[in-house]
Amino acid sequence: MRFRVQLFRLLGAGVLFVGLLIWMTQWGPMLGLTQPFQVAAPGIFWGIIVVYWVLYLLLSTLRDLRMRRYRRQLTMATRYMEQIQHLQAPELMLAEDAPEWQQFYQAANQVNLQTHRFKVAIDQKQADFDRLINHLPVGVMVINPDDMVQMANDVMATLLDVPIDQEPHSYLDDVKTYGLSSLIEHTERNHQTHHAEIKLVQNNERPVDAYVIWIGDKESGQVVVVLYDLALIRAAEQMQLDFVSNVSHELKTPITSIAGFAETLLGGAKDDPKALDQFLHIILQEADRLNDLVTDTISVAKFANPHPIHPQSVTVRKEIDHCLTMLKPRIEERSLQTRIEGPEDLTVVFDPAEFEDIIKNLLTNAVIYNHHQGSIDVRYSSDQDNFKLVVADTGIGIPEDDQQRIFERFYRVDKMRSRRNGGTGLGLAIVQAIVQRAGGEITLHSQVGVGSSFTVTLPLKKQNA
Repeated sequence: MRFRVQLFRLLGAGVLFVGLLIWMTQWGPMLGLTQPFQVAAPGIFWGIIVVYWVLYLLLSTLRDLRMRRYRRQLTMATRYMEQIQHLQAPELMLAEDAPEWQQFYQAANQVNLQTHRFKVAIDQKQADFDRLINHLPVGVMVINPDDMVQMANDVMATLLDVPIDQEPHSYLDDVKTYGLSSLIEHTERNHQTHHAEIKLVQNNERPVDAYVIWIGDKESGQVVVVLYDLALIRAAEQMQLDFVSNVSHELKTPITSIAGFAETLLGGAKDDPKALDQFLHIILQEADRLNDLVTDTISVAKFANPHPIHPQSVTVRKEIDHCLTMLKPRIEERSLQTRIEGPEDLTVVFDPAEFEDIIKNLLTNAVIYNHHQGSIDVRYSSDQDNFKLVVADTGIGIPEDDQQRIFERFYRVDKMRSRRNGGTGLGLAIVQAIVQRAGGEITLHSQVGVGSSFTVTLPLKKQNA
């Protein structure tokens, strides 16, 4: 292209030069010359030619320089606009060496600044949106019309039990449960929102409430999948059913005994003084057991719902002595030895009723599951931050497999022994609920045939009000 331009320039210059020679030759006599101009005044003639070519070359060079600068500015402007288009413009452009481009660069810089502001605003909104989505307690996935996952939050990855790639990919790479993929397919086909409860096969049959939502019109749109985790709700429902079932079963036993012995007495056994005394003692024993069960059940129900507490200064030794006095008949029946170790005047700030429940249930557990002529050790102390209570027995101990479940409601290691001695199976569950509500912890150390030791740690600075 440049060669052709130069060729045309040379041809044009040659034509002009030939025309000039012809003019000088023909019109020389009119100027008073008897010979052609180039013969009569060769110096002037060749001077004119030299000046012509010098001017021609100078103008051509200036024009080339200007065109080169123009192309350079055009290239820079094009690259700058491409950078703005791709949101990659690093800085503002200056037109110091090209004043004629100043107006263009001013407009381009304004576009760059405005685009940068829009990009910052969009990035901020996207970051806010991502934070919102990732902090939602539900799983969210967005699928484009090409069945590619555009976005999915961390909860969705947890529910589906797969690492979800951030790059666009087929949703079938993540969704392995037929019921959920079928909902997505129906939503895309019918352009209607679908809802169902699904068990995620890929995550151990985890129950979820699935909403597959169509966003768009009949021509195009997106699918938004929202999964609500129902595992905790279903577990809570099952715990309620189990609790009701266990309570019903536990209540049925003493009620049946009371009704049976009362019927026997009415049937004629009341006339036998010995049988009458024996049956009345059994009825009283079952009534006491029934009363304990109802009381513990009410306590468990109370901790299932928020309730006010009333912290007061409680003397630890006084509460321990009070609980041991209530358990004295059972302690004497088994010939148990009790030892208490701790400061006589130590006090803690706690709800008196709940503090009594902790000590009473731990001591009752130590009595019921202890050997005949065994011992119970109660140790307590406090430092600047915590109060520590240890109740240890020399009883039957707890197998390692049962130690993880010992705080469950109605769970008993030795069911027959517990029922025979009046245990309800709720004591340790009540203790754990109280301790956890206070921000403390309860730990167990046990060995079969040797005994068990329960340690309660309560914070002194963080009491619930």
